[in-house]
Amino acid sequence: MLKYYREVGISTFPFVIVYRIYKQRKLIRIFSVFHTNQNPGKKYRQTQ
Repeated sequence: MLKYYREVGISTFPFVIVYRIYKQRKLIRIFSVFHTNQNPGKKYRQTQ
Protein backbone atom coordinates (compact mmCIF):
# COMPACT_ATOMS: atom_id res chain seq x y z
CA MET A 1 0.00 0.00 0.00
CA LEU A 2 2.85 2.42 0.70
CA LYS A 3 3.94 2.25 -2.94
CA TYR A 4 0.92 4.39 -3.90
CA TYR A 5 1.98 7.27 -1.66
CA ARG A 6 4.20 10.08 -2.83
CA GLU A 7 6.20 12.57 -0.81
CA VAL A 8 7.41 16.07 -1.47
CA GLY A 9 9.67 18.06 0.81
CA ILE A 10 9.26 21.74 1.52
CA SER A 11 12.62 23.43 1.08
CA THR A 12 12.05 26.37 3.44
CA PHE A 13 10.51 24.35 6.29
CA PRO A 14 11.31 20.93 7.81
CA PHE A 15 8.10 19.31 6.54
CA VAL A 16 7.21 16.54 4.11
CA ILE A 17 3.77 16.29 2.48
CA VAL A 18 2.56 12.72 1.96
CA TYR A 19 -0.09 12.42 -0.75
CA ARG A 20 -1.69 10.11 -3.28
CA ILE A 21 -2.90 10.86 -6.80
CA TYR A 22 -6.14 9.32 -8.08
CA LYS A 23 -5.90 9.86 -11.85
CA GLN A 24 -9.34 8.53 -12.80
CA ARG A 25 -11.06 10.82 -10.28
CA LYS A 26 -8.68 13.72 -11.01
CA LEU A 27 -8.06 13.96 -7.28
CA ILE A 28 -5.05 14.51 -5.03
CA ARG A 29 -5.51 13.43 -1.42
CA ILE A 30 -3.10 14.71 1.22
CA PHE A 31 -2.60 12.12 3.96
CA SER A 32 -0.20 13.97 6.20
CA VAL A 33 2.02 16.98 6.63
CA PHE A 34 4.90 15.50 8.54
CA HIS A 35 7.58 17.33 10.56
CA THR A 36 10.89 15.67 9.69
CA ASN A 37 12.22 15.82 13.27
CA GLN A 38 9.47 13.49 14.52
CA ASN A 39 9.36 9.71 14.74
CA PRO A 40 9.22 8.35 11.15
CA GLY A 41 6.69 5.72 12.25
CA LYS A 42 4.10 8.49 12.57
CA LYS A 43 4.40 9.54 8.93
CA TYR A 44 1.77 7.15 7.55
CA ARG A 45 -0.41 6.92 10.65
CA GLN A 46 -4.00 8.03 10.05
CA THR A 47 -5.82 10.07 12.66
CA GLN A 48 -9.47 9.53 13.44
